[in-house]
Amino acid sequence: MTPTSDKTATSIRSTVSSYVNAMNFLEDTEEPFSIRKWIQDDKKKNWLFLSMLHDQRDALRPIISAWTSIAIKSLFGCKPDGKRRLWFFMDELPVLHKINDLSNCLAESRKYGGCVVLGLQNMPQLEDIYGPHQSKTIIDLCSTKFLLRMASYDLAHQLSKTLGERETSEIQEGISYGANEIRDGVNLSKIIKERPTVSPTDLLSLGDLEVFIKMPGNIPLTKIKLKYKKIASNCSSFVIK
Repeated sequence: MTPTSDKTATSIRSTVSSYVNAMNFLEDTEEPFSIRKWIQDDKKKNWLFLSMLHDQRDALRPIISAWTSIAIKSLFGCKPDGKRRLWFFMDELPVLHKINDLSNCLAESRKYGGCVVLGLQNMPQLEDIYGPHQSKTIIDLCSTKFLLRMASYDLAHQLSKTLGERETSEIQEGISYGANEIRDGVNLSKIIKERPTVSPTDLLSLGDLEVFIKMPGNIPLTKIKLKYKKIASNCSSFVIK
């Protein structure tokens, strides 16, 4: 083995090790569970949570990402059904590794009954994983958008563009002077300008629980204030086995 190939092998082992390390956290069960079978069984009406604690992210990120990808692929293995509703909630999306089927899921899962809700805090995190072009595609494929207060002007400016523009009519006044008073005059002209429907400043100045909602079709862009509702806890949020 040459020094070059030895370094390559070491690099491959290191990469593989970082991804398969999560397998150590899996517990053997008497009855195996299949994500694919669960997705494709229309009689199942319960929820499947794929969660991890903050201090487990580095170790569990690969396997949670893989499970999410399996769930998406399994939906495409179902027969098209406009009445089926299978919701995918992916909060803090940039925490996961790149999910190659995500764009296809957003674009094509509708006829299989797929519904996707994505949550993220800023675009740079998403672009680090998916790149600028695919990140824009992901945002564009989300036809309903909830925009809360932004932390930076650049992000607010970027997302302001996704909300579109509106035409405004402005009156411009011009004054002309002549040698005699009778030659003086005032000219009025109307100018049509394109302005953002929601400016970056509007996004930066949102208050707590205030949100702009953009929905598909001709539904007007709306600003609302959400009401916080504290839900009583009736079970443990996470049970360590």
